[in-house]
Amino acid sequence: MLFYVLCNTELNNPRGITMARAGVTYHDIAKAAEAIKTHGQEPTVDRVREHLGTGSKSTIAPLLKRWRSDRPMSVDCRTTSSR
Repeated sequence: MLFYVLCNTELNNPRGITMARAGVTYHDIAKAAEAIKTHGQEPTVDRVREHLGTGSKSTIAPLLKRWRSDRPMSVDCRTTSSR
């Protein structure tokens, strides 16, 4: 069986080229950012990358920016004054 796997792999991929990773998606970034927020921290590119364990900063940054813009604006009641 091992011989078959090795030979079949060599025939289908003679140069030994590995497939590229799929990379991180918007969904991955959104989940990581929400998890970071639940821990009371502001999601940053570095924190999201650390949480995911993968991804380049140039990939994460625009997706995190999109996540921020997609979220509804929250009103901070402490900064509004009542009359």
